[in-house]
Amino acid sequence: MRWESDVPLDSLARYRIGGPVQRLCRPESLEALRKGLREASDTGYKILGTGANVLISDRGLDCSVLVLKGELDYVRVENGAIEAGAAARLPALAGTARRLALRGFHFLEAVPGTIGGGLRMNAGSRDDWLWHCAEWAQLMTPEGELVRMSPAEVAPSYRHVDVPDDWVFVAARFSAPKGEIAAIKEAHMSFRERKVRDQVYELPSIGSTWKNPPAPYPAAWLIVNEVG
Repeated sequence: MRWESDVPLDSLARYRIGGPVQRLCRPESLEALRKGLREASDTGYKILGTGANVLISDRGLDCSVLVLKGELDYVRVENGAIEAGAAARLPALAGTARRLALRGFHFLEAVPGTIGGGLRMNAGSRDDWLWHCAEWAQLMTPEGELVRMSPAEVAPSYRHVDVPDDWVFVAARFSAPKGEIAAIKEAHMSFRERKVRDQVYELPSIGSTWKNPPAPYPAAWLIVNEVG
C-alpha cells in the first residue's frame, strides 16, 4: 500500500467536484487498513466510498483519505445469510438478496453507494433502512482493533448511527425472512424502475438533495410539494 499526494477528489465524487486531498491510499485488506489508520493518525482521516451523498470543497481536504478496495469488496452467502465487505456496492447486496428470495432489500436497488457508507449513514428509503436488515457490523477502531456491533448497540435512527466518527466499517452480516421468489423479484424490479423513472441517472448525482426536518415538521418532500 502506498500513499498518493495532492490527489484531486473530483474524479472520485459523483458530482465530479472536489479539490485535492493532502494524501490518499487504497487499502485492499484489513492489515493494510490497520496500517493506513495508524499512519493517518497525525492528519486525521476520512473514508470515501463511491463518492455518493458527499459534496467535497474545491479547496480540498486537509487530512488523509482512505478508499477501501480488494479483499474488502465482497458479497457472499453464509448459512442463508449474506456477509459483505464495506467496499461492496449496495446493489450487489440487493441482487444477492433477490436471488435468495430474502424480503426487505428491494429499497437498495439502484442505490450507488457502498455497504460501509450505507451502514454509516443508515441508508434507505422513507420507510426502510439498511440497519433493519443487519445482524451485526464489524468495525475497526483507530488503534486497529476489530469490534462487532449489533443494531441495538448502534441505535440506528433516520440517517444516523451511534458510532464514533473515527471508527471504520469493514464488514456486516444481513438476514431476513424468505419470501416467494416471484414476488421478491417483482418488488425489486418495480422499485428500481420507479427510481430510474423519477430520478436523474444519466447525469452526476449525489442522491436526495433535501434533508428532512426534525419532528413535528413534515417530511421535506411534502414541504417542497406544497410550495410547488
